[in-house]
Parts: sequence; structure tokens; C-alpha cells
Amino acid sequence: MGSIRGERRKRQQVRVGAADRALTANAGLAAVSELCGRLGVIEALDAAIGPVRQRDRGFGAGELLTGIAAAQLAGEDFLTGLDRQRADAAGQQITPVPGLPHPCGVKRMTRDHEILDVAPIPRSAGA
Repeated sequence: MGSIRGERRKRQQVRVGAADRALTANAGLAAVSELCGRLGVIEALDAAIGPVRQRDRGFGAGELLTGIAAAQLAGEDFLTGLDRQRADAAGQQITPVPGLPHPCGVKRMTRDHEILDVAPIPRSAGA
């Protein structure tokens, strides 16, 4: 098929295969991470919330809230979406807070420290 100018364009071939774990659908989190670092978001949240007992993994209130917000910016609606974020190996390299705990652990941390009023984790709509 020719173009308006009469040239023939070579079509790019589509490659179908296994997903490349070096790629992420959430590449925009790199900008979010940079912004969080430059603005001192985690430190500001920690200062506003005050001291809380940190768990073995060492996540403070600011890291916890920033990690949840980053997951929401990546399209997750519920705490259960943190599992998808944790499974994204490439995304973990660019998220502001890599390696957040399992969603049940996050829920427990927010409840124990009264950081968020978190509703029960819903089951999928089909269950």
C-alpha cells in the first residue's frame, strides 16, 4: 500500500513471545520516585506522623504511605494490588519504596500504628 506521497513504507514486524522481565508497564514510577526524593516526601510524612515502631523490614510510616500511593498511581485499587507491584521485578527497581510487605502485613502495620483507616480487603467481584 502506498502513502499519500507515493512511497511504500516497510511495515515493522510484531514479535510475539514470552514477556521480558526487564520491562515494566509502570515506567512512569521512575518520575514519581525522583519527585519523591527531591521533595523529601517520605521524610515529611515521617515528621508529620511522628515516630512509630518499625518492623523487621524497617518500613516507617512515610515509606508505607508513599509505597501505597505509588501502587495507586500505578493503577492498583486495593492493598491486594501490592502483590502485583511486588511481582514486577523491573518495577521494583524504579518504585519509590521497593519491597513493601505482603498486603496483610501492610494492613496490620496501618492498623497497629493507626496510620490509615483501612477497610477489610475485599474479595474479587466474582467470589
